[in-house]
Amino acid sequence: MAEIVSEAFSYFGYGGVQENPLIALRRKIAPVRFELAAKAIVKETGLTPQSKVLEIGCGVGLLGKAIKDQIQTKENHYYGLDLSFDPALKESQKRGLSPIEASATALPFQNESFDAVVSNDVFEHIDNAEQLVEETYRVLRPGGRAFIAIADPSEGRFGIPGHINRTGTASNITYWENLFAKIGFSILPASKKYRQRDWRRIFNLPVLRKIKDKPVLSCCFDIVSRPGVYILEKGPKTSVLEAKE
Repeated sequence: MAEIVSEAFSYFGYGGVQENPLIALRRKIAPVRFELAAKAIVKETGLTPQSKVLEIGCGVGLLGKAIKDQIQTKENHYYGLDLSFDPALKESQKRGLSPIEASATALPFQNESFDAVVSNDVFEHIDNAEQLVEETYRVLRPGGRAFIAIADPSEGRFGIPGHINRTGTASNITYWENLFAKIGFSILPASKKYRQRDWRRIFNLPVLRKIKDKPVLSCCFDIVSRPGVYILEKGPKTSVLEAKE
């Protein structure tokens, strides 16, 4: 997960990264992209100003700020978790998130602490997928929802460093669906709605394949309209988890 911090941080030109036209474009487009994503996440998870939310892998806090702006969540109700306080969590704190420096596979929270969990482009980086999903399940209240977007091998730029192909095949969607179900999550039908909105599928046309992996395209799409979107609801556990002290 260490790659997430450096990748997300440099992507938007933070931490002394040299400015260039592509980074400038990303910064200009980012608020619109994250605002669109926040609207979808708030709708599908039913967030209110009183909701207690955990974002796993919050990076510099762009998505968290957009969600907070949508629901006007009090500062101590939106927790942003990442591996490094400086630079990632330092920036997210400036945007009003309550920063937590910790691992996603050992969340420092009591059972059933959150109404919702949010994560974007993080799960594909973490080695122990089952422990990651177990922890996500553990900290959610019964009936709580998670909105998880995971980069999938079917996406053109999946091959960047740090992405783990769980099955070695062209898609990991079935792998994740099976794992979420095994742990005790229900996968809500709305997940498919966002998968079908992935407009970048047009770049699979032969005439457009050569340009589909261009870096500029990655900053121009809706981050929650893509193949690896999983909208989850916490149901009964199929196997007993040890309660965390």
